[in-house]
Amino acid sequence: MRMLKYKVQPFAEVIFQDVTYETRTEQGANPIWREEFIFDFKSKEGDYSCSGLTKIEDILTINIFDEVSFHMMESSSLKGFAAQAYYGKQWLRSVALPFPTLFQQSTLADILTRLEHHSTTSGIEPNIYTMLDSIKEYQVTGMPNHMAFVDVNQVIRDVWNTKIHSTETPGTQLALAVHVEDYPKDILSVWVFLATLVRWQEESIFHPRT
Repeated sequence: MRMLKYKVQPFAEVIFQDVTYETRTEQGANPIWREEFIFDFKSKEGDYSCSGLTKIEDILTINIFDEVSFHMMESSSLKGFAAQAYYGKQWLRSVALPFPTLFQQSTLADILTRLEHHSTTSGIEPNIYTMLDSIKEYQVTGMPNHMAFVDVNQVIRDVWNTKIHSTETPGTQLALAVHVEDYPKDILSVWVFLATLVRWQEESIFHPRT
């Protein structure tokens, strides 16, 4: 008995608040999905204020599977060769995204866009204060990083060197937002906002690794 060679056929499973969607199946090891899913979002006690949304404990889970579809060649002295088809899915990896992190990332992205178009921070201070007021139960550590784009590795190094992500505090959530503005002559202005969020009641402070 021998198994015929097959190519990876990945698809994603998206789960949020007990609702599951699946993407289409792609071919190859580098899939790109541009699909939109609409969830019937429910907030605790019907509180859809900024403060209420940050208290939601639901997690958006993304599972990546390989759609297994292959034939097994079976041989016997009586029947010769026969092909048997098998179908199923094989788990590859998962990503879990807490809703408060997703909510803050969308807020951070809006702040970055405003930073690009203001010569000083005074024009966006109301937005920053609104964001901080909506997450008063969290200790927020972070900052916007602005750079001219050279290459992706340089962006990664600049963000890595902030050490904001290097915390061992239990329960830490990370929020990341990126905004890129293009200008004539292939000039790219890159903003990256990385922040950590820790609930105040955990009585922990940020300690970057050395």
